[in-house]
Amino acid sequence: MLGVFFARLRLDRVLRRWWTLLDEGGTRRGNLVVFLGVPAVVGVIVVAADLRADGFDGYMATVAVVAGLLFNLVFQLSDWSQASSNRLEEHEAGRLLLDSAEVTLARRRLLLIQRAYADLCWAVVVAIGLLVVLAVLGTGSQQAGSLATAVVSVVAAHLILVLLSALSSAFTVTAADLDRHAR
Repeated sequence: MLGVFFARLRLDRVLRRWWTLLDEGGTRRGNLVVFLGVPAVVGVIVVAADLRADGFDGYMATVAVVAGLLFNLVFQLSDWSQASSNRLEEHEAGRLLLDSAEVTLARRRLLLIQRAYADLCWAVVVAIGLLVVLAVLGTGSQQAGSLATAVVSVVAAHLILVLLSALSSAFTVTAADLDRHAR
């Protein structure tokens, strides 16, 4: 099953879709600073402070579990997106009557679900990349060098920021639904 996923995964499409959706929410310069600049600063701080990790075994297991959970979330969000899309299609076909406020909310919800989906797809790719980096840097109890620790820190910081972006989109969708039901 995983092989089928990677056979169909086009990294350029995932990255392009993720970046396009980020641009809808802000400026490209701001996204560059947040998603590339902040991790770079983290890497510089790690190298400047000569920080070193005591091996990457624990990190590798943690990232593997996180990658698996993210992979599951991608499929869950895909189902959620399909349900929202079907609701809009039924309205457009005349089988479901929605007022204009509900249609606007449904379209906004679908956009936010798509943004969270793109974030999670990219997060899966970054998590798997982090696993590869950790595997290449080696396992064992030996202390890693400052540069190796910086590389892991940069990729991990980027992953955390992408997950925060997905969380923000998911929270916005949920908050809008809760507000709608509270009225």
